[in-house]
Amino acid sequence: MIAAAAGAGPGDSVPSGPMPPGLVAAAREVHAEDFPVLLDVPDGEVIAVIGGEGDPRQWWNAIWQIAGEHEATQ
Repeated sequence: MIAAAAGAGPGDSVPSGPMPPGLVAAAREVHAEDFPVLLDVPDGEVIAVIGGEGDPRQWWNAIWQIAGEHEATQ
């Protein structure tokens, strides 16, 4: 759902490079509350708030797309 909200289509790929370990760990853990994860993106850092199970590759793709859109508007 996050990737779709960010405009990601089914064929969009995750950026090359390893997945951030914090994002992968957040996907494995079931948290009773939201779980913040600090991530490096082009031109800065973002804090992703993870709330439950999901696919970290979709999250990572959506985060990169949103960061790219934000950078384009600056």
